[in-house]
Amino acid sequence: MWGTVGAVGLVWATDWRLILDWVPYINGKFKKDD
Repeated sequence: MWGTVGAVGLVWATDWRLILDWVPYINGKFKKDD
């Protein structure tokens, strides 16, 4: 039970880190295009 919760939490946190890493790149890309 807790193992599953920990795995889901780890994946969720990792996904957010990946998204946050991509956000500056996307924002910079749009700013350059604009």
